[in-house]
Amino acid sequence: MDLKTKRGGEASFKHIEGSVRVINEAGTISHDLMIEIRDAFLTGRPKRIEVEGEEDLAVIPIIFYAPLNTVVAYGVPDVGMACIRVTPEEKDRVTRMLEMMVNG
Repeated sequence: MDLKTKRGGEASFKHIEGSVRVINEAGTISHDLMIEIRDAFLTGRPKRIEVEGEEDLAVIPIIFYAPLNTVVAYGVPDVGMACIRVTPEEKDRVTRMLEMMVNG
């Protein structure tokens, strides 16, 4: 979460002790964000990742690292919420996206 909302006014989200903070620029997926998402799935323990910057693309590494049949819910700006079930096809799709981001 990036502790921001498009609903207008000030966001009521606050830092929670024990949360992990990462910096992630708009239109990117930072190395730190990838590592924290990966580690959250590897440990199997709940983890709150607070993003300074933008977290809009975080759904890509979440799908990449999530076990099959996980349901990922995420916000879509100006639309609302979306849910996606992690399938082998979705994993293939996000793997291709990540490869394109890395290789250009």
